[in-house]
Amino acid sequence: MKIKTLAILQRAAAMAASAHEGAKLRDGATPYIAHPMRVSLIVSHIFGCSDAEVIAGALLHDTLEKTSLTPEEIETEFGPKVLRLVLALTKDASADPAKYWNDLKANLWEARLIKMADALDHLDCPPEDLSRRIKGGRQALELAHSDEEPIRIARKALEEALAAAETRADADSTPRQGAMT
Repeated sequence: MKIKTLAILQRAAAMAASAHEGAKLRDGATPYIAHPMRVSLIVSHIFGCSDAEVIAGALLHDTLEKTSLTPEEIETEFGPKVLRLVLALTKDASADPAKYWNDLKANLWEARLIKMADALDHLDCPPEDLSRRIKGGRQALELAHSDEEPIRIARKALEEALAAAETRADADSTPRQGAMT
């Protein structure tokens, strides 16, 4: 790994960790930074994308939505491409969710790749969240409409994970023998 790439990733990880400091995942115990770290690992190690700016975008993908970090801080530290990726992945709570997905479908393939990694990570969830996460995974699968190698890999990985999640959801909803219905 090149020193410049390592420096970008170290700065992005530090900025994300600082921005999410004190925040926890839904389980109330796991530090929130675990999620963007997993998303960045999925982008790089599962989907095969080695672009440092894309991995930095994965690390920072929830910062504008969930922290006080500003677009200016991201652009100053990482430049316009990383900011564009993070902005593409930032949901506006007051906006129409369909608009978010339509805008994302038309965005950079790298932004769509990060969202697919985000959806893949979210499929590892408690049973009560599974149907919502499967729905999000299906929406993210629609982002795999181009033919870049990492997108092809992401499509296959997400399809396999969705099939496994759907099997898990079916098993969770099937009454067990001897159980009262």
